[in-house]
Amino acid sequence: CCQSAYLLSGLPRKEPLLPSCSFEALFVDEGKMDAQLVRDFLNAMNLRESADYQAEFSQSGAKAVISSAEKFIETAISVLGIGE
Repeated sequence: CCQSAYLLSGLPRKEPLLPSCSFEALFVDEGKMDAQLVRDFLNAMNLRESADYQAEFSQSGAKAVISSAEKFIETAISVLGIGE
């Protein structure tokens, strides 16, 4: 998702960026995406790592990630102008 968003932005790629940096630089700073969506994305990554490597997970955490992911996908589709 991060790679696709960067490529679709049309900006030249000089070096790899962390997903959060890419989204902030490309979309949040430009006012195209809410910063909370990026924070939720990072939280989802952290929750996934905890589930994978520490066997720590919860139903409430999973539900929060799903809800946030749905908002993120809707926003990304709109910002990138795909699926129209």
